[in-house]
Amino acid sequence: MEYFITLEKEVMSEVAASIIATISRYMISKGMQNDDKHPLNIIENMLYTLKDSLIGKEYTIEELKRIQAKLEFSRDYVNEVIKNNE
Repeated sequence: MEYFITLEKEVMSEVAASIIATISRYMISKGMQNDDKHPLNIIENMLYTLKDSLIGKEYTIEELKRIQAKLEFSRDYVNEVIKNNE
């Protein structure tokens, strides 16, 4: 079980990094990377915090499922914002 949890945390960390990279590329392309009040920058900061917390903290399977749901929501929201503003 420990191996599964470790693997799950690593995968989630990579997903968070991918969403962060997508946000960064988009915000840079639009010249908005310094707009701290933009929703995408707020999500990016939240994801950095979430990604960092995955490293040193122990989680139950239920907690990991909630984190996964947050990542999926964040990914979908970011993709929708980018799609609607292109």
